[in-house]
Amino acid sequence: MLGPFEGRPSRSAVELGMHRILPLILLCACTPDPELHDTLATADLVAARGIDNWSPDALGLGWIPTVWGHGLIRYDVVKEGTAGLDYNEGWMADVVPAFSGTDPKRFTASDELALASVASWVHDKRPEAALEPILTAAETYLADAPTTDEGAIEHWTGATATQEPYVDQIWVDSQFMFGMVWLLEFDRTADSALLDKTAEQYLLFSQLLRDEGDQLYLHAYDDVDDVNIPADAVYWARGNSWVLISGVELLARMPEDHADRAEVLGLVQTHADAIIASQADDGLWHTVMNQPIAEDPDNYTETSGAALLLYGLARGVREGVLDAEATGPAIDAAVVGMLDRIKDTGEVEDTSYGTNPGDYDNYVGIGTADDLMLGVGAVLMALSDVHGLEKTP
Repeated sequence: MLGPFEGRPSRSAVELGMHRILPLILLCACTPDPELHDTLATADLVAARGIDNWSPDALGLGWIPTVWGHGLIRYDVVKEGTAGLDYNEGWMADVVPAFSGTDPKRFTASDELALASVASWVHDKRPEAALEPILTAAETYLADAPTTDEGAIEHWTGATATQEPYVDQIWVDSQFMFGMVWLLEFDRTADSALLDKTAEQYLLFSQLLRDEGDQLYLHAYDDVDDVNIPADAVYWARGNSWVLISGVELLARMPEDHADRAEVLGLVQTHADAIIASQADDGLWHTVMNQPIAEDPDNYTETSGAALLLYGLARGVREGVLDAEATGPAIDAAVVGMLDRIKDTGEVEDTSYGTNPGDYDNYVGIGTADDLMLGVGAVLMALSDVHGLEKTP
């Protein structure tokens, strides 16, 4: 009587081993390399057009050229070049004299202050640029800026702070405007107190501006009347982008054992989920991101806010703050939508003008234009940081 293996063809040990590993060999051979976003050529086009359009000695002060300046910062980081540094150094060289001398200029709002973040970056790379007067003015401003009862830094100082309707208000914009000053100063100085201050303000702004149900942010809070502006659930896209970027950039620098890291991380991830859930069919975001009311055609998808949201999501994935698998499809769709807004010449379409807090009609009534510096800078930030990210299979 034959045993269970008797009378059968025998296999060598090598054959048995090959039988086991052959499926793995075939799997490895058939798995393609991941497809990556390739947006650097378009970034080259957009950056070159902007540098050609706007002379660095004509930018002046303000948050709009600051966004353009940050576009060039991110472009240089990814490109590993110096075109943005050269340009931003030229801009800072033009404005630094105003902050020097016997009667130096003082910043009057976080909108003005914002350029100090670009000054910090340039000064870190090229200390010989001698931009200390701008950084000193920024430090003085932030030390003396009025705050709400809770301690959140208000948007306006000086004469503007006493004018209606701007008395004692915080604006969501400020999260980026002063937050990036502290964070880039941290990069330059390694002063951990700057991370602590940024985290404190991020949490205070979340307390005062975040809707706990929708997990999106309102534009402003009035400390005098203890009300939000707008009072209704109307969430402006560009405003939410300032918050997302500020949180992601903060987490990118926070050590794992920082006392506030877990709370900030939870808020950023929940905010990102809400942002993704409100993404429009074209891959961008409506200027009022949660209310395409009855498919209201006036509530357009807007380029700068969408590009900044895309930047925040992409940067979050790069830094391990946001889950790549969950965030990837939104990034992919946003890239497609954003590229549709860029002409072959590098011109960027459909950016909204500056926007003050208001009701729904206020936001959808803000006009748009092509090749606004704000939109160009925002798009350059997004194009730079999405380049090289894996596309969703």
